[in-house]
Amino acid sequence: MSFMRKFSERSSRGISFSKDANNLIKPRLMSLTQTNGICSIMELVSILHDFSVSRKMKTLSTLSFINNHTRYDSRRIKKAFEYMKRT
Repeated sequence: MSFMRKFSERSSRGISFSKDANNLIKPRLMSLTQTNGICSIMELVSILHDFSVSRKMKTLSTLSFINNHTRYDSRRIKKAFEYMKRT
């Protein structure tokens, strides 16, 4: 379970996997739409576990990265941020 915990912690910074790992997991992810109930949940957990033990996992951002979404109540500041996000 420690693999899953570390995987969860790293996922907040973004994770990239090798092409081989992606190719192995892709059919399983696609088949999730064909299953229902507990079977789909168990398969999803299994997929997450397989990703978590993958040796060719790369974290996309550094530890110093903080995704800081500051909330402002000013209508004008909100509009300015919306404009900056578009460009």
